[in-house]
Amino acid sequence: MTSSGSKTFTGNCGLVIIPDERTVATAIKFGEIPSVATYRVRRPHLTLHIASVCNLTNDAIHCALDSLIETLQVESTVGLTRQLSVFGESYLFWDAVRNKALEQAHRNALSLLTPVLAPASNQAAANQTGLQFTEDELKNIHTYGYPFVGELYRPHITLSFGQNMSASSSIPFPIDELSTMRIAQIAFVSVGDFGSIDSVLHSRDLK
Repeated sequence: MTSSGSKTFTGNCGLVIIPDERTVATAIKFGEIPSVATYRVRRPHLTLHIASVCNLTNDAIHCALDSLIETLQVESTVGLTRQLSVFGESYLFWDAVRNKALEQAHRNALSLLTPVLAPASNQAAANQTGLQFTEDELKNIHTYGYPFVGELYRPHITLSFGQNMSASSSIPFPIDELSTMRIAQIAFVSVGDFGSIDSVLHSRDLK
């Protein structure tokens, strides 16, 4: 883990999009709904890529954030699906609609994190989740530390986690509140359990 004054980062991290305040408030509200949830989101975000890394430099992080801002300014709103979905019978997702800017931003995030991956840490994390991954998702975890990469990239906001989430009678259900989100910030974050944000280490506002 990075420390005060450190010029490198080692640990679980991610490059994420922080949505506008209305989307954040709505995501938190949706995360509260499933009665089976043992984790509910408190800092909603849309992941570009997450992984466990070793000795990622601050200079590389700042360059990546500048590049991501340039890419995402082209298309600063993101479509949101009208239904929530369940992944692995445990995670409740609010999926976003892929567009060219998001796909390019995902590739940029991969370019930053892949050269400094900590493969053993990523595989250990995958084994601890208890989720059933597809063969292609497992290949991505082995290679990149994250199941949703490349053609399988799945932009989403994680809302909550709980066993047998798919059995909840409240999920899925139609969403009337929002059909788009505005990108407020791009951030480099330390990542905790369930892909949650432990802390925002570096960020850029999208103006």
